[in-house]
Amino acid sequence: MTLLCIIHIIVLTIIAFRIMLFTRSERHKPIISVLAYITMVSALSEAIASFAMPLPVSFAEVMMNAALALALLAHKGNVAELFKATQKGSKLSRLLCWTHEKKHFKTKTNRHHEVNP
Repeated sequence: MTLLCIIHIIVLTIIAFRIMLFTRSERHKPIISVLAYITMVSALSEAIASFAMPLPVSFAEVMMNAALALALLAHKGNVAELFKATQKGSKLSRLLCWTHEKKHFKTKTNRHHEVNP
């Protein structure tokens, strides 16, 4: 087992456990929950498979998984935060974070641009 393979196993384990230990105080979002579950199970099963039968791992694959692990650590395991681009969120994050509650956003107007009749 090479050093790169050991690092890969550690990174995958970090991904799986960071998602597993995430707790949400609000309502769970169904699509994000499924995405987080698939990511967690995939990372942990890949770590177990790599430990049981070490295969060659590319440096790029380890770096990609390390970037995901760092992002999850930065957001405390919140997968939904990885998709947010702005304060309101991107279209992708609004689609993935769909809940039964509808949020109404206030539109901002610049009063100095309005013309008085």
